[in-house]
Amino acid sequence: MNDKRYLDALVPKRFAELLPNPSEKDVTGDEAIAYVHWSAKGDVWDMNDICWDWFATGYDPETETYHGLACGFEPELGSWTIEQFENVNELFGTNIIELDTHWIPQSIAPIRKMYT
Repeated sequence: MNDKRYLDALVPKRFAELLPNPSEKDVTGDEAIAYVHWSAKGDVWDMNDICWDWFATGYDPETETYHGLACGFEPELGSWTIEQFENVNELFGTNIIELDTHWIPQSIAPIRKMYT
């Protein structure tokens, strides 16, 4: 799944400049801004509808790790990499995780409330 075009679609270069580095700024508080949103939605392998969302509030360029709010079974703070997204997409044989190109940045407090 290491298709360069797909990787660019998941993580455009401008994100590296937009997202704060967690070593320099708190990216976990309720006032942290979710600058980027990815979602996994669909019905695959006869499973119930999949509905997961990741809201990135920070990015560590050294480790290529995103930090922020992950909402699946319940909202939780965490970290992830694009490689993990690629592995999930490869497992399902489709681009189930996609970048939300219409996302408008906002604080994570109201997002967390939506998922609880």
